Amino acid sequence: MIGTTDIPFHEGEKPACTQEEIDYLCDIASHYMVKPVRPGDTLKAWVECAGKMPSKSRPEMGIVHEQWRATNQKGELVMTLKGTNMVRRRPA
Repeated sequence: MIGTTDIPFHEGEKPACTQEEIDYLCDIASHYMVKPVRPGDTLKAWVECAGKMPSKSRPEMGIVHEQWRATNQKGELVMTLKGTNMVRRRPA
């Protein structure tokens, strides 16, 4: 859900954040969460399709409305987010 891709690492190494980076990312994410997220929390996230429709301007594309949710290791809801994506439609 959150992370960084600017830390260099080499093939075979496991990428890792510093504790300062972990604290920063968790602090930023906590501002947008239903409940605070702390270092060491284990999150489970899923997305549900809330609706779909064809694009009016691009018939080969469709618009998908999504509802994202995440819980912590205690099963407590920590995040809810609505999103919209444009995706390629299957041929008729």
